[in-house]
Amino acid sequence: MPFQVHGVGHRIEMVKGELPVVFDHPFVFDMFRDAEMKSYGTIMNSFYELEPLYVDFLRATRKLWCVGPVGFGDNQQVEKIKKWLDSKDPDSVIYVCFGSECTVSAYQINEMARGLEASGHPFIWVLRIDDIVLPSGFEARMEMGESKGLVLRGWAPQAMILRHPSVGGFMTHCGWNSILEGVSAGLPMAAWPLQSEQFINEKMVVEVLEIGVKVLRAVGDVVDEEIVRKSVELLMGGEQQSLEMRMRAKEYQAKARAVMEKGGASYEDLSHLIEEMEEYAKKRKMGGG
Repeated sequence: MPFQVHGVGHRIEMVKGELPVVFDHPFVFDMFRDAEMKSYGTIMNSFYELEPLYVDFLRATRKLWCVGPVGFGDNQQVEKIKKWLDSKDPDSVIYVCFGSECTVSAYQINEMARGLEASGHPFIWVLRIDDIVLPSGFEARMEMGESKGLVLRGWAPQAMILRHPSVGGFMTHCGWNSILEGVSAGLPMAAWPLQSEQFINEKMVVEVLEIGVKVLRAVGDVVDEEIVRKSVELLMGGEQQSLEMRMRAKEYQAKARAVMEKGGASYEDLSHLIEEMEEYAKKRKMGGG
């Protein structure tokens, strides 16, 4: 039975299974609460213009600095991947990745493979576990001719891939770092949460920011190939809903860039954080903190 989340500025409905596991374990909740009570403040990898209502809500009760979006380094696969992406049309490739900690069943992997192939859109699909078995002949078919799909096993240079002009969409597990990287790249997202706070992040992407499509219909469901195909087509297509999502995603990309420039919100927050920590250190040294 869905319940409404009150006091967040938007009408958000969730079911119990979508809540982070911390709510099922009071001792974990108490641990987080105690850490917040003892801490001087909170540093967030986010930016004010992305979620102003929530930042203002938190700042009403505690010190908070938004210093994102924070970037991450890439690895040595760059040249191979860049060459493949350079051969594709602008905004034609969908990038698929579910992070380093999420586990997906073999059956679900097969449905994803069939759905991606049926969509007809070129894709890069990152599989974190090397020994995942894909449907028979799948990788061979993807490599034929102009190569419709590139399967990467292990870690991939996600930020670089998302920023490439050929990439036009991002299918994600809704981990916060991935969402910020998608926003920074100006990409609409196919939101497919699997665990923890990812279901809350999905609401942010789909219902609040309106830059994504919902893939998973209910917690624990297997998403069949038809839903995968339709989700990709909606995300990457030329329908009005798709174009509006893409336009909003580009607007948030511009905001993400602006906040990191001198005078931007995250730049200023980081400057204020440094100044306040220096002042705090002086007081501690003098015995007045």
